[in-house]
Amino acid sequence: MSNQERQVATAPELTAAAADAAAVGDIVVTANLTGLPTFRLSPGKTLRGARSNVTLRFAAGQDGVQLSSDNQVETRSRLESRTSAVPARPFDLYLRKNL
Repeated sequence: MSNQERQVATAPELTAAAADAAAVGDIVVTANLTGLPTFRLSPGKTLRGARSNVTLRFAAGQDGVQLSSDNQVETRSRLESRTSAVPARPFDLYLRKNL
């Protein structure tokens, strides 16, 4: 795996980078994203926001980020999957800046 960093600003860019097992090591989210589907980070990937107020919000009924192996999610970002009355799912990931 390469340690290449990829900046993403859309949901399709994020899901493609998360699935790209060979070319991307660090995924840097540069914009707030909403309506995200469940996605899985391939082994060895790091997910982080470009700044502290980046938020990833998953669509209703989606399970959030699924980690595989050797993943990191930096806490400068906030991931949210709760929308309206949707309960948390097993691999929802909630991050707070002060964790």
